Amino acid sequence: PAPSGLLSWSLVGAGSCQDATGSRYNTIQYPADSASECEAACSAAVPPSSLAGYHHDETLGLCYCNVSGDYLTGWTGFGHCVRGAPCIISETGAGPVASSSGLDGMVCLRNPNFVGTAAPTTAA
Repeated sequence: PAPSGLLSWSLVGAGSCQDATGSRYNTIQYPADSASECEAACSAAVPPSSLAGYHHDETLGLCYCNVSGDYLTGWTGFGHCVRGAPCIISETGAGPVASSSGLDGMVCLRNPNFVGTAAPTTAA
């Protein structure tokens, strides 16, 4: 069960997490044998204002904390990237998790406690 006042994470689907525009998020990568290990690592490393969700690669035993917006500003050991945990900062995902990529071997979960804003929209 989730700690008091927090909602449980919700399954989005197979594959990596994506925002409303189909973009992937910047990530912090951790080793994790299960989705629950992934959830604990991400929740400890990233505040709810920036943690949109995570995806867990069951085959490789890796966790990817999906970080919205510009919270990650540097490589491993800098700009909120913790030492010993590789970061990918070239993605543009922002706002809540809206979908998943559909790739087998991975599972995407949305953080219902995410308090960040939606991805910016552009006029057509």
